[in-house]
Amino acid sequence: MSGSRPATTSHGDRAPRAREGRPTPPRPALRRPSPADRLAVERMSFGPGVTGPTALALFYLIGGLLTLLALVAPGWNGIDGTRVLLVGLGAVASGLLVLAIRAHLSDASCHVLVALWSVLIAAAMVAGGGGSPTSAFSSYYFFVAVYCALFFAPRGATAQMTWAGTTHVVALTLVGGGDVVAPTVVLFGGISATALVVGALVRQVRTAAATDPLTRLPNRRSFDEHLDMALARAERNGAPVSVLALDLDGFKQVNDVQGHAAGDRLLVEAGRAWSKVLRTGDLLARSGGDEFVVLLPDSAEPTARGVAGRLEERTPAPLGVSVGVAVSRPGESASRLLRRADAELYRHKESRR
Repeated sequence: MSGSRPATTSHGDRAPRAREGRPTPPRPALRRPSPADRLAVERMSFGPGVTGPTALALFYLIGGLLTLLALVAPGWNGIDGTRVLLVGLGAVASGLLVLAIRAHLSDASCHVLVALWSVLIAAAMVAGGGGSPTSAFSSYYFFVAVYCALFFAPRGATAQMTWAGTTHVVALTLVGGGDVVAPTVVLFGGISATALVVGALVRQVRTAAATDPLTRLPNRRSFDEHLDMALARAERNGAPVSVLALDLDGFKQVNDVQGHAAGDRLLVEAGRAWSKVLRTGDLLARSGGDEFVVLLPDSAEPTARGVAGRLEERTPAPLGVSVGVAVSRPGESASRLLRRADAELYRHKESRR
């Protein structure tokens, strides 16, 4: 969220590149997610409580409950009640499990769970025995398409939809559906097109609401959401969260002497320069005017102080910057943490005068 910058293993150090000709080994799907993994999942969100894993859990639960309702639907002949019951209960149980462990899921594990959801849809289609039940259960692939469009990168979404289409073909083949290619092309062409449009519109609105129009950095609203999520994680894993409050020194004089256009250029330059100091999992945001804030997940005070020093060094001339640092305490609210960072910022500014 803090702009385009290279992945790093520590503040200011670039991660080594993989050697040419040697593929990077795949990451385990259910390993312990890193701060960057968790923030990648949470960035694909509609607020602190509606992240990708939460949406996935809801899809599982909704699909499972609808499948169980099929057991009492009148006029559905040929349905295998035992299999439908097992699929429905499996989906509901999976949804509850995902809901319980959603804070510990990485992006890779979400991919595994979406692929599993496609398998469950195919199982429900087979249990439908062909005809209207099978057609009705195939509509669940719309969940997969929408989820991929909203929460996955294009390459991952394409892979998921290819896998979903494959499971659809297998299910139709098992129920003796005759021509399996045409129904699959029509179904997945329609839901994919719809999901792409919906995803593009949602991302456009979400980005506009969370982005500062001048610097293209996250705005204060986006920062507050991620700070809430970071503090919630800190309560669970005990790792501290550091916040830096930044205020440019000399900015008013630039505006008064050189004009607002020059001041705007310096704000953009500062954002770009500071972004290069931060890790991929960190968050730099413009909170208003010449004030910025930085979120450092899983960072103690020595790390935060080191980052503050490097931010000062990267501040574009002729400006300087005053920095306030605050490290989270158990049970502390986001507003309280930010007030402590602001208080140190103003002490720093007064001392520089």
